[in-house]
Amino acid sequence: MNNRVEPGEDITIIGAGVVGVCCALWLQREGCNVTVIDRGEPGSGTSFGNTAMITPGQVVPYAMPGLLKDVPHWLFSKRNPLKIKTSYLPIIAPWLWTLIKAGRVENAISVSRAMRSLHQQAFELYGDLTRGTLAENFFEKCGHIHLSLEGTKRRSPQLTRLMQEAAGVEVEHLSYDEIRSMEPELAPIFKSGLLMPGNGRCRNPYRLVQILAGEATRLGARFVKADVARIKLRGGQCESISLDGSDVPVHRLVVAAGIGSKPLTDQLGMRIPLEAERGYHVTIKNPGVRPGRQIIVKDWGIGAGPIDDDLRIAGTVEFSGIKAKPDWRRADRLLMRAKELFPSVNIADSTRWKGDRPSISDGLAVLGRPQRFENIYFAFGNGQHGMSAAPMMGKVLSEVVMGRKTSIDVSPFNPDRFD
Repeated sequence: MNNRVEPGEDITIIGAGVVGVCCALWLQREGCNVTVIDRGEPGSGTSFGNTAMITPGQVVPYAMPGLLKDVPHWLFSKRNPLKIKTSYLPIIAPWLWTLIKAGRVENAISVSRAMRSLHQQAFELYGDLTRGTLAENFFEKCGHIHLSLEGTKRRSPQLTRLMQEAAGVEVEHLSYDEIRSMEPELAPIFKSGLLMPGNGRCRNPYRLVQILAGEATRLGARFVKADVARIKLRGGQCESISLDGSDVPVHRLVVAAGIGSKPLTDQLGMRIPLEAERGYHVTIKNPGVRPGRQIIVKDWGIGAGPIDDDLRIAGTVEFSGIKAKPDWRRADRLLMRAKELFPSVNIADSTRWKGDRPSISDGLAVLGRPQRFENIYFAFGNGQHGMSAAPMMGKVLSEVVMGRKTSIDVSPFNPDRFD
């Protein structure tokens, strides 16, 4: 097959989350005919359940020097932000070890630069994709506050500050009084904090994906609700995919299925360390409080912010395997965290949810075409940053497919980097 893609070619995308839908829209702008396949409705997977944070300033990887010494605190603190199911530990141990090794200073700096390239234009690119749609005014650059229980102004570790300064990320240190002035509904227990004014939020991430999918449909995309059981190959090319028992021919294939990408890449013989990082949320109806900015308490492993007129508290990390039953006690504890954050919040009416974030052990997504396949492309693995990374991932994926120069350096996201 000629790797050069011409306008009018057919592209099949597996995954109708925020990344898959952004891929669809950018490919349509290149003149491609797009079909999007997912077992659920657009946006109903992991894209549904986040705290709607948009983070151009997120340049600090999870894998940092000293990560290992923090793990016991996260596992055994009374708020228990991290859980690793004992029976799952032997399975996930190689992934965890790779994560810890990725925390070397040199690697962390490289990952930080790549994160910046993927996130920094999130607001501008969403503005481009939503122009003229019902989601045009869904975004607000309101800032994020990172709270600390420490009694003095908390200073970030030196490497964190260097990463933020190198990326030009604005950070303001907040005193107790400044926090109270900015967010008076917060409990008076937080003694210091950091404001990142360049970050912000989306009004409702699920509605955003639904609207973007509607726009793609208006432009001619087909959305098919089906489960992709197999990818069938012939001579280094995808020949067809098996949909609910039927083989469907494929010209070019994009795998953008989040954690659902793992069984597909395993079939392809790709050794990508993709793991389900489970999180939970509670969404509180008629909460009676509305923070003006997104709120993060790292030591508790949570974030909070409005979803339309509701209040969502989300977070924690659980490694138990994608087939494990939800531990709803973790969601129920988030209601307790809501009361700790906002003493006056009304928690009488709430819903709970769990989702499996697609996390890769070196902290970077997979984006591009594996060298061994002529017509298969990958776009997945953003962990907790899918909302921020999606519009650039979609744009870059379309550039890779069309053989154009990419808007950012795509080499750090190379799907073959684990070989």
